[in-house]
Amino acid sequence: MKKLFILLAVLLFSGTLPSHAASIDPPVVPPQTFINYGSTWNYYESTTPEEYNSLLTNWDSVQYENFDWTKLNKTGQAAFGDTLDIDRQIATIWNGKTAIALQRNFTVDDATVKNLLISFRVDNGAIIFVNGQKIADNGSEGTYTYPDNYYATLDSSKFNIGTNTISVLAGDLDESTYFDLRLTSIPAAPAPTPEPSSMILGMLGITGLLGLRRKNTKK
Repeated sequence: MKKLFILLAVLLFSGTLPSHAASIDPPVVPPQTFINYGSTWNYYESTTPEEYNSLLTNWDSVQYENFDWTKLNKTGQAAFGDTLDIDRQIATIWNGKTAIALQRNFTVDDATVKNLLISFRVDNGAIIFVNGQKIADNGSEGTYTYPDNYYATLDSSKFNIGTNTISVLAGDLDESTYFDLRLTSIPAAPAPTPEPSSMILGMLGITGLLGLRRKNTKK
């Protein structure tokens, strides 16, 4: 045992075994996509000034229960918006100076997913709820930029392993509207892989401890 310990030490420090060999990087896990841009939503667009003003006037205090989600009576594909800006890819018309409510389900079936990322593009403002809990509120006035206006994160306390519901209230203050959203996982950082030299040093330590234990046992 003593000879083996000495041999490994000589090989390591003489340079026969590399002391700074490159580590083996674990594979990077790509994010999972639960809702992509251009997805289909159930939606409702305000039809009266009173309904629109009620939402926008109380924007800062709006909660999930302040809107009647049973009103969602249409199905449309994102992006929602008007056609005033030719650079926007619009699939479903959302008229200016109105409010829109959108909702759809998403399923997380991987228990290893611990965090989610919401990326959304909106003009002017949007409030986002997940399972009835307010997650993001960018205010009642925003400006469209590409590729994304805003981001929000969810930890595992805010979503279920299984079926979840995401709901959106969006409002427009002028004549230009836009909304689209993507929901993805945030991959956990991979655990570092020990370098070969570190593994050898560990072997030397274990070998030395075994030798010391055997020596003590003989005594």
